[in-house]
Amino acid sequence: MDVKVMKENKIKILLYGYININVMDGSAVFITGFADMLSQSPNLEIDFVIANPIYRDILIQPLFEKENVNIISPYSDKNILMLKPDLKNRNRMTHREAADVLSYYWTQKEYDWLIIRGMEVVEHLAETNPQILKNTMTYVTGITHEGQIFTKEKEEKIEKVFKNSAYLLCQTIEMKQYLLHRFPDFLKNTEIIHLNPMIPDTVDDFIEVFEEKEKYTKLCYTGKFDVGWNSIPMITAFRELLDEYPEISLAVAGDRFNINKQHPHYVEELKYLLQNTKNLDWYGALPRNEVRSLIMTSDIGITWRDKRMDSSLELSTKLLEYGSLGKAVVMNPTKMHIKLFGEDYPLYAETMDDFIQCVSKVIEDPKLYRQAAERMFEVSKKFTYSETLKRFLPYLINGRYERFFQENHLKIPENLEEQLKATADFPYIYENLDDSKSVLIINYINKIANVKEHILLCSKYGVLSKNQKVGNIVLTLVNRTDNDEHANLVENLGNSIFDDLLSNITVQKNSQFNVQQLKTHGHLLYSDESNSDSLSTKHNLKNRIKELEIIEKKYKALASSKLGKLTIKYWNFKKKFR
Repeated sequence: MDVKVMKENKIKILLYGYININVMDGSAVFITGFADMLSQSPNLEIDFVIANPIYRDILIQPLFEKENVNIISPYSDKNILMLKPDLKNRNRMTHREAADVLSYYWTQKEYDWLIIRGMEVVEHLAETNPQILKNTMTYVTGITHEGQIFTKEKEEKIEKVFKNSAYLLCQTIEMKQYLLHRFPDFLKNTEIIHLNPMIPDTVDDFIEVFEEKEKYTKLCYTGKFDVGWNSIPMITAFRELLDEYPEISLAVAGDRFNINKQHPHYVEELKYLLQNTKNLDWYGALPRNEVRSLIMTSDIGITWRDKRMDSSLELSTKLLEYGSLGKAVVMNPTKMHIKLFGEDYPLYAETMDDFIQCVSKVIEDPKLYRQAAERMFEVSKKFTYSETLKRFLPYLINGRYERFFQENHLKIPENLEEQLKATADFPYIYENLDDSKSVLIINYINKIANVKEHILLCSKYGVLSKNQKVGNIVLTLVNRTDNDEHANLVENLGNSIFDDLLSNITVQKNSQFNVQQLKTHGHLLYSDESNSDSLSTKHNLKNRIKELEIIEKKYKALASSKLGKLTIKYWNFKKKFR
């Protein structure tokens, strides 16, 4: 029999984000997570150009272990340093320099795609190397909420990027709809891909990750610290909850503090509360696997933000990560959240009183907790790496299957590419081919179960003849036979194509999580471990007490509902340092 072993059809991607991956924030988690997601397909080759020299590998370290991810640092590349010698002693590039560096790397290999997060870099490429945009997927940044106003100059730059990029990428359906409404003339010929926030794969069934308890009392927050993220109100509300539920705890991870010009003491105040709140453990910045470990040992995730953030067109990755690990989450009732999680989700909070009531409800009612956690899990598992890759791959293959049809003298099914992009609802079966003796089956394979299902499906029609894989998408030509399904299956299991199908298996889900012992920052009065803007140890005791008085005034305003009790505790603590 003429059996043709599956051809490798590598897709080469040059990836860049104008993002400092040394800093633990949402952008850095996104770009490293995106590279990780792409690496799940063994037939994708990713060259990841970093925007800053690496001095902390907290996020990028897992990528060094990926065989199909190559980390490129322009700051140590001799060829780049010959062109831009001053980069050797710098820790960042300008947008124009980043565009020049990417133009250089693009010429060094036959890449299929340039994927960029950083609109300003693409704006420079549009001026200096417009041809490259024909193969560029541009992740839209800088457009964050409805009603945003742009200058005429900025709109002209946006127009050039939108009109000339091969595709635009955006995080949410809401963002896509807003772009189409706001910039209709710029997007007549450019398709927008909904690239959802993505999270590592966990398990398939809620029961595998859910932990039954009599009481759920462990709160968890991971992320940055910012006025809009309700960082101080979150701790204030937790302190108030402690009066009612002294057994509760709050685990916090992160070390990025956004300075607020309207509140010059914001960082010092927040750090004081982080380090001097009973039952609160602050772990600083953690690698993603340790963050997941921290979430696993907690019960209630927190993504409650200031109401002014409700118009945001972005969806929190952390919210999804809590959910994928079987945790209930307190969040704002935004239009996006209600659309995803339903109007009847029980833990929506706008005010501090709402937040306190939500936490109190699930502490008092473990059945309600389970209901919320299960809703979170079922929604969040749609955003895993494997599910995201399945939806994204049809755009990456972009006609790669055409040669397969030509070599086998077959006509490409009408609207095949559009159908794959629209639904990614595998498998696709085409029985009415020009060659009536064959059946074409297009499938997505990334785990053992997929291989089993694919072989069984093929065996219903006949025996494996020819295959081609593009990413994790497999095109299988099956020769019809008069044999029964069992006989076809026996022959197919001995076929060399079956062995190659197994090479697509990369995502192994495991319900056994490695829960680690993590170190905290401790309960110190002040610490400058994580940020250079921490209060200097050179400040004398009077200055410290003065800062504490500022905190006290803000704290009183936030916790007025139980002011007397809290104030006594607070001042008693402060007297120890007089």
